[in-house]
Amino acid sequence: MNRKRVATNASDKLVVNANDGVSFEGEIESLTPISNAKNRRFHSEIEKMFVELSEQQKSLRCLLENLPAGVILVDSEFRILGGNRTYFRFYSEKALPLGERLDKALPNAEESGLMRLLRHARENSKSIRVRNFRYDGFAKGPRYWSGSIVHLKIPSENGPINAMAVLALDVSEDVNARNRLKELAELAEKRAGEIEMERSRLITLLEAVPVPLLVYDADLNVELYNSAAKQLYEYDAFSPKCTCSLFDGSGNRIKPNNYPLVRSLRGETCSDEIIHWRSPESGVSTFLVNSVPLRDSDDSITGVVVAATDITEQELARKRLQEIYQREHYIADKLQRSFVPYELPEISGFEIAQHYLPALDEELVGGDFYDVFTLGEGQYGVVMADVSGKGLKAAVYTAMTKYMLRAYALRESKPAGVLMRLNAALASCTPPEVFVTLTYAVVDEKIHRLTYANAGHEQPIFYSHIAGFATTLDVTGPALGLLGEANYLEHEISLSAGDIVLFYTDGVTDAGHGCDRLGHEAVLAIIEDHANESVRDICDHILERAAKLSGGKLSDDAAMLLIKTKGKEKI
Repeated sequence: MNRKRVATNASDKLVVNANDGVSFEGEIESLTPISNAKNRRFHSEIEKMFVELSEQQKSLRCLLENLPAGVILVDSEFRILGGNRTYFRFYSEKALPLGERLDKALPNAEESGLMRLLRHARENSKSIRVRNFRYDGFAKGPRYWSGSIVHLKIPSENGPINAMAVLALDVSEDVNARNRLKELAELAEKRAGEIEMERSRLITLLEAVPVPLLVYDADLNVELYNSAAKQLYEYDAFSPKCTCSLFDGSGNRIKPNNYPLVRSLRGETCSDEIIHWRSPESGVSTFLVNSVPLRDSDDSITGVVVAATDITEQELARKRLQEIYQREHYIADKLQRSFVPYELPEISGFEIAQHYLPALDEELVGGDFYDVFTLGEGQYGVVMADVSGKGLKAAVYTAMTKYMLRAYALRESKPAGVLMRLNAALASCTPPEVFVTLTYAVVDEKIHRLTYANAGHEQPIFYSHIAGFATTLDVTGPALGLLGEANYLEHEISLSAGDIVLFYTDGVTDAGHGCDRLGHEAVLAIIEDHANESVRDICDHILERAAKLSGGKLSDDAAMLLIKTKGKEKI
């Protein structure tokens, strides 16, 4: 063994090189209260000890240096005598200073309990086995080691030296792995308990729901169902595996690949679909079916939930109501058609066009009506009205309004007076929710004069041929039937050749969707642009624009009466 003594004072270094190439290097510091002379003797003894060990036990030294366990050697005063390469690699960031007390060189050696173990081994002169000992003194973080603290005597020229060797095998990875496995096991157990609790809650919830609920897996097998779905489960009612056929709300047979369950398995959410299913026991049943796909954390579809509400009784009731409605609709439609004059009386010096277009998307007949009738002595009554409500009820009040107005008009020459009488009558014999908007005008064919009163109805449009522009006529009183007593004003208009008066309901100006509606301004513009055309053509232009804005389907009935003065001179 080659050795090199560099210095002997407190700051010198001792380097011992073994023939096998293993080296130890450590700072030798003064040990208070040991004197410098004693310190030098101590260093000399350590040097001799390693020389003797190296020369006499080279094989043992080689084995020690290549052990997977870290080894650190201390004397009876816990001063560091040395250590192997494994210790320095795994347990320390730098070489331990030879001669320094272990509790001074290793941080937290006392707090971790290492020094307590060393004292116990020294006092009892016996070895101690250590298992999974935790040491928190290194910057790398907590480390775990298993091994022994061996009490031994090291031979030297001056007699044996009491010493202890700490053999520490790093088991940090094993301990950490076991801890992680334990944590994972506890977490899995906890999660399993939570899942079981969630399952119990889900089952309790499913049982509390009166609607049949079924949960299918990706292979269309029923995984879970509630009591309400027992019969459906037994027959696998909504699965392609069922031998029964399913039909949609229109009575068309549904192909298996278009079942709501199958479509949801492809990712589709099916809402409120009417399904007719023939049960082997109870015959045809009707269900309102909703199905949604179940997805895992990776957004993959793992199954489907189906909710099926039995609406068989409701469907039968709906059909009965539909039959009643059809009868009511037929009666109301007949009544409504009777309110629209088949032929209008001819008024000398005037052209008249009528047009009525019922709403295509309304289930019930509306309350729009118009009328033109003779008053005698060259005068004619003109009516445009809208009764609130729909269906047979509205038709009844429409008939009442039409014929009551005719009766009052034959006794009262003034439109304002007629509306006052009609309002009082309607207020006394109709329910609060029923009211009527109505314009009543008297046309005198002899003097070409129009006198009108307006009870909350759409403003008639007057086009002056001489002025070349159209304007709206005022409303002169409230809607009929709202107030027991109401006053109405009336206005007179002298008509010249080419003048036009348009009476209409709100189905004309409200045609369209949202903010894009026909409106009064557009009607005024159409009349101004086509004033020289026939009354029929002018009506067609207005209805064509209304239908275009509505996509071909009016949301309300549309009625029009258009009167145009003939001739070229004012009479």
